[in-house]
Amino acid sequence: VSTASPQTYKPENGGKKRDKKAKPGIPSSEDKNASLLGPVTAVCSVMCCLNVFYLILTSPNNSYAARAVLEAPLFTPEECQRILDFSYDAAQRNYNAAMESGDKQSKLLTKPIGWQKSRHSLYPTTDLNLVVDPFTAEARGYIGHRLDARLAPLLERVFGITPGAIRANDMFVVRYDAEVQPFLALHTDDSDISFNVLLSSDFEGGGTQFWNRLQNAPFAYVKPKQVGQVL
Repeated sequence: VSTASPQTYKPENGGKKRDKKAKPGIPSSEDKNASLLGPVTAVCSVMCCLNVFYLILTSPNNSYAARAVLEAPLFTPEECQRILDFSYDAAQRNYNAAMESGDKQSKLLTKPIGWQKSRHSLYPTTDLNLVVDPFTAEARGYIGHRLDARLAPLLERVFGITPGAIRANDMFVVRYDAEVQPFLALHTDDSDISFNVLLSSDFEGGGTQFWNRLQNAPFAYVKPKQVGQVL
């Protein structure tokens, strides 16, 4: 009886099996599949991108605003007045800063003092931005807490958007005046969802007109009857 010590066999090429039919200079079946994988992946990627662009360009939802306006209560009259008080305080801080800077050409010094008048270049409004302008941390928290607790669940119920996915693109308090800026020209907001809240009612006229681009005519004219209503 002969004995032999066990030996460890280490296959070549890292353990990969070689094609027995492969000959030097002739690509194996694995090499052919690998060489085809790159072009196929590239073609699939291009087709996917073209399909996405086609959907974007042809879908009417990306060209025309939804022709429906929803109205619901959001703030109480007392809360609306509190937000207005926050805004007047922020405008006063803007005015004081402009006076201290010595810039006599600042539009913050013109009536209504402290309010921004050229923030949106194409459709300027007399407004105060809740992030950029000097609102206090108390004011931002007061407004943000109520929007998170009331508006976010409303958007989730209507549009199916989870509250954690909602981000404010541009949030500001706008001021209209019959002698300075009685209205804003026809425009499209740069956002997926826009909302307006009526903060005061001591005026005549007002309201918001919504336009149908297909018919080139308004499809809705909404004027909330109570402060605190959100569109």
